[in-house]
Amino acid sequence: MKRGAAPWAAPPPQSRGSDGRFRISFRPHAQVGASLRISTPGRVPVSGSIGSLRPGSLIDHGDIPLIRGIEVSLRIVDDAGEPVAGYEVSLFGPKDVPRTATGLRPSNGWDIGETDLDGRLPPRLLLPGRWRCSRWPEMGYTAMEPAVVELAVSDGRRELTFRVTRPDLEKTVSGIVTDERGVPITGVERARTAGRGSRRRGRTARSGAA
Repeated sequence: MKRGAAPWAAPPPQSRGSDGRFRISFRPHAQVGASLRISTPGRVPVSGSIGSLRPGSLIDHGDIPLIRGIEVSLRIVDDAGEPVAGYEVSLFGPKDVPRTATGLRPSNGWDIGETDLDGRLPPRLLLPGRWRCSRWPEMGYTAMEPAVVELAVSDGRRELTFRVTRPDLEKTVSGIVTDERGVPITGVERARTAGRGSRRRGRTARSGAA
């Protein structure tokens, strides 16, 4: 909304009638786009943008299918089965979701933020089908199991546990410096190049150990 524009208030939520129909009337704002979200218990919400409207506009969304969802709780753990707190979770679901002629569709993505101290996220209603959980290399995790989960309406409720792997980034390099007879050599200078070209220097011990 541009500075100085008159404030605009969204219309209050509406309930459907006995025949399943609904009608929302409101005064549109020339500088504010509108969106619509439809939800009911046990069904995956449907939403979409309807853009900017002119006074007197009428949009008929027709029949809007509401798909029965699966209530899913999610937990992230590490290799040892310990909870991973602060893990940023995104779920990506089936791509072939139904759309209305006006572009409304059920959500096939879940992006709600970070896990709590127990590695958990609040339950959400998800569509049936194949879902995968995001990997976040930025957090140091390079693998996730399972890679894909299949959800079915018959599941009712599911608790999904994803195991993430963080590789051991500390590499140990060791050895003994000797002469041609196998005798350890003391005081040989050694250098190791680390990230961004930094170098660590030192000398071998009396045993020749590097």
